[in-house]
Amino acid sequence: MSSWEWRVMTRDDVLAIYEVYYDESGRIVSTSADPTFPSGLTIEELRENLQLYAEALTKPVLSYEE
Repeated sequence: MSSWEWRVMTRDDVLAIYEVYYDESGRIVSTSADPTFPSGLTIEELRENLQLYAEALTKPVLSYEE
């Protein structure tokens, strides 16, 4: 089963958060074409998404070009 998470990526020397998709072995297989932004249907959903964005800031930065 594949999975995804938000990750910080550098693209054209700009840092942003993208959706990153992994295969079953944990290899990156694709990313969102454009950076994402926090959103939610409720304040609680938005708060949870912001926490996941904060987690992305703790992981190594990926290069969009790779």
